[in-house]
Amino acid sequence: MIPRPRATHTPRPANTPRPANTPRPASTVAPYSASAGAHTTCVVTHAATPAQLCVAGAGLQYFFIGPDGVQEGPYLSSVSFLAKQHATAMSTVELYRGVNPLTGKPVQIDYLPMGKMILVYTYYADTPYSTNKPYIFTLDRDGQVTYLAW
Repeated sequence: MIPRPRATHTPRPANTPRPANTPRPASTVAPYSASAGAHTTCVVTHAATPAQLCVAGAGLQYFFIGPDGVQEGPYLSSVSFLAKQHATAMSTVELYRGVNPLTGKPVQIDYLPMGKMILVYTYYADTPYSTNKPYIFTLDRDGQVTYLAW
């Protein structure tokens, strides 16, 4: 797992709570890509996301997002396929390790066989007000996203 540096950021105003572990509905607009098309079902609805997963064929297309654009990342198998492929796995299965080329931040994508879900662990781009702020979410086989840190 990527080391979790201490996040520093400006506190949110009290009138804008942001609960953790909140399921969100699926989005319908994707970042543009030649392979995914201009309008594809995407799972991340958080507007300032540094990462996006969009349905592409029988799997998922990961997109790196940075302050100046979007870049296509790794193609991942669907959660249902991963559940079949790793039915007997007892520990985390690494799907991708790398760096967001638009932010220089680490990206870690794992399959969690015990929960039958994909875990995405990355960071927002640094700003003058925030450094190394984690962005973590899971995607289950029903397409439900749960934000763990955002």
